[in-house]
Amino acid sequence: MWILSDGAELEIPFEKLRAGDVFVVNAGEIISADGIILEGAGAVDEHTLTGEAQAAEKGVGDVVFASTFLVSGKICVQAEKAGQETAAAKIGEMLNSTVGYKTSLESGMEQLVDQFSLPILALSAVAYPVAGLNGSLAVLGSNPAHELVNKISLLLLSRFWYNSKPIPSLCKSSFCKSDNGVK
Repeated sequence: MWILSDGAELEIPFEKLRAGDVFVVNAGEIISADGIILEGAGAVDEHTLTGEAQAAEKGVGDVVFASTFLVSGKICVQAEKAGQETAAAKIGEMLNSTVGYKTSLESGMEQLVDQFSLPILALSAVAYPVAGLNGSLAVLGSNPAHELVNKISLLLLSRFWYNSKPIPSLCKSSFCKSDNGVK
């Protein structure tokens, strides 16, 4: 990373860049911090942040963001935010915090499955001497919590699918009325 100091370009480690520093970005380099262009112009590929397919032309006074790519040109940028304060770092932090997020329905279903696991294992152990290996495996595969989760998933999918297209032979209630009056 290159910064401008007394009119000369000095190379510094990325971690040493601070707000207020003026740094130089050449074509083919990634912009290291959020800031404002003080000199130069160029095409900046911002698809990592905005999803925009085409590079945006930027000039003096325009704002640029960290993690974007300078496709062409050369710019001098005064850093406003660096490191963990940049927009890209904050977006990454938000994405990382949502990775482990579970909905309350998922959590409730997992607790239900966990509650049924030990009794099913005990029944399977009791079934082994009485019904043999096949009977024991049948008991293991009949966990009602797993069946409940599967049925709820199927119910939700079918509800969304059939809500848009009622099937006359299956719909016998006012729930399945279509716009043309067919039941």
